Amino acid sequence: MVGVAVYTPVGSEEELAALLPPGFNLIAQRETDFGNRLLGAIRDLFSAGFAAVCLINADSPTLPFQYLLDLATFLKQPKDRLVLGPSLDGGYYALGLRHAHPRIFEEITWNTDRVYKETIERSKEINLPVVTLPAWYDVDDQFWLNRLLSELLPEYAKEVVPQGAPAPNTKKFLRQVLVQEGLTRIWYRR
Repeated sequence: MVGVAVYTPVGSEEELAALLPPGFNLIAQRETDFGNRLLGAIRDLFSAGFAAVCLINADSPTLPFQYLLDLATFLKQPKDRLVLGPSLDGGYYALGLRHAHPRIFEEITWNTDRVYKETIERSKEINLPVVTLPAWYDVDDQFWLNRLLSELLPEYAKEVVPQGAPAPNTKKFLRQVLVQEGLTRIWYRR
């Protein structure tokens, strides 16, 4: 497996490279709407010679590693399919393919709770089988940030939440914010 960060804006390569593990490659996103950016990334990766492509979001730092292993296992199989990891907010955290299928990115109401459902519908329209991974969350708002904080900093939490991957860098950063700026800086409690 090879790691590739598909990024924007052009010109931020040096800053991004400093955040990535050694050996990661960079490909600039195409400048267009979100669905076409995803499709463009998939086409660019296939044109670079990859036999399968998986797009993973950047806002699920504790995504369980087993989910990624399962995704890779499904993509290694020769059968054409869509492998989709649903987010708890109605989107998805990962999408894997063995071929580019433009239809699964068309007529999607991006940034809504309908993205996952509409993607499944597009896949059915083209008779592309879907493998669904377990659901996980992504950090898009205060509710999910609170969930992440409860997971990574349980000593401050009011509730016990399921544990995913340890996300040591995210945990270190969040702890640093809490120490320097106080609990109320990022952790809203009702």
